[in-house]
Amino acid sequence: QSTLEEQVRERTAALQETEERFRTLVQQVPAVVYLSALDEVGTTLYISPQLTTTLGYTPEEWIAQPDLWQRCLHPDDRARVLAAYETMRDGSAPMNCEYRTIARDGRVVWVHEVANVLGSRTNRLCLHQGILIDITEQKRAEEERLQLERRLLHAQKLESLGVLAGGVAHDFNNLLTAMQGHLEMAQQQITNVASVRWHIESALQVVKRATDLTRQMLAYAGKGQFVVQDVDLNMLIEQNRAVLSAAVSRSVTFDLQLAAQLPLIRADIGQMQQVIMNLVTNASEAIGERHGVITLRTGAQVCDQEYLQRSCLEEKPPAGPYVFIEVSDTGCGMDERTRERMFEPFFTTKFTGRGLGMAAVQGIVRALHGAIMVDSQPGRGTTVRVLLPVAQSSESSTPAPLAPVALAEVEGKTSATGTILVIDDEDMVCELVADALHLMGFQALTASDGEEGVHLFREHVAEISCVILDLTMPRQDGVSTYQALRSIRPDVPIILTSGYSLQGVLQRFEGQRPDGFLHKPYPLEELRRVVESVLEQPS
Repeated sequence: QSTLEEQVRERTAALQETEERFRTLVQQVPAVVYLSALDEVGTTLYISPQLTTTLGYTPEEWIAQPDLWQRCLHPDDRARVLAAYETMRDGSAPMNCEYRTIARDGRVVWVHEVANVLGSRTNRLCLHQGILIDITEQKRAEEERLQLERRLLHAQKLESLGVLAGGVAHDFNNLLTAMQGHLEMAQQQITNVASVRWHIESALQVVKRATDLTRQMLAYAGKGQFVVQDVDLNMLIEQNRAVLSAAVSRSVTFDLQLAAQLPLIRADIGQMQQVIMNLVTNASEAIGERHGVITLRTGAQVCDQEYLQRSCLEEKPPAGPYVFIEVSDTGCGMDERTRERMFEPFFTTKFTGRGLGMAAVQGIVRALHGAIMVDSQPGRGTTVRVLLPVAQSSESSTPAPLAPVALAEVEGKTSATGTILVIDDEDMVCELVADALHLMGFQALTASDGEEGVHLFREHVAEISCVILDLTMPRQDGVSTYQALRSIRPDVPIILTSGYSLQGVLQRFEGQRPDGFLHKPYPLEELRRVVESVLEQPS
């Protein structure tokens, strides 16, 4: 009998040692381990202390409330998790799923649960065991990776669209330059034929509209013509009040609410006029011919990072002080699908082929490191708020003048003489500029690419007074040609021409500054002004 008692004590001690090792092992596993009855509720019989770290509940609380695990399921995941539990109960498959739970403090915790049935189902008490692994950080890292991938794809899309817009605008601007120049020359030489003059003037208006279109394309691509300076938005809006009012239907009330003492922003005046006009035009089209109200507000606010994450732009600006322009309307409003597409080029719910305006707004605001907030519901109107960073005091303390600044000032007044070399890959542009220069009193030489231009320059280096050089050309582009011309004669005045912005052009010249710049398409009067300014010989 003593021997039997010793065996019982030994086996009991061994079982206790095994249980202790198992308990220690379970408590050291970086996951929640549990044992539950395979009943309708899933009554918990044992759960490891890691539960407190993961969800904030003690094992005792969890065991005392059999349905607590179900009540902690995220509402959007509850049906899916309970279906997986029922599938395990009827023996179809083990439970293996990822879902969200709500911790005691309200945190959303992602867990990966793996569970399977223990033993035979013929037993009176059927059990299942499982583990819960906290994968919240993994999910957060995965979401960040997906966000980065989306931003990368968006950046690649923008780059492709930028190349497309830039290429189309460049070619289109060459055509417009020639068209505008020939029409102006014809207009100047027709004095008595009123009907012909009317057609020419109408064609010039078409050229102006086409020019605006190319500028909007370049604005969307972030390559538009701009001069960044301090801008007072309130002053700009007041100066354009009449134009803005004219863009609104007569049945619509246009209300201005301008905040007092608005801080300055750093922006291009022309682009800001474009942003404001496009926002107001978009609001007017949303109301249509019905009676309604459009409200244009300005103000200043300090934005934290959480608020700026709501921006419609992929690139989120840093927290800090911002100035906002807000345009709200009482129009038809937008559903979620329309809101997602409202900044796509040429997307519109109004007229086929319209809708580039909001895409241009997006491009301009992105280039200025701002944000765009949109609040809209079908039947409840739309509010669009554009946020732009407040100008830093170190950048400038007073607003810059609204008039554009010329590249060079005119100092002398002598007659126009000399020979000007025109280098452009578009023959029609070369011919037009040459004809215009002849009318101004100059001689002109033309070259269709950089290599030919450098060759002509070497042959006529002593007689050439100035070079008009296109930036984008085949074989030898404007940058290489510019450097070649300077190496032959460092003091030769060079006027660059391009459909891209002056800022974008200067970035390619590494600190070298041309003597003049003509943004295509340009009127002949601008050609005259820049040439005379560079040569200091106004006619």
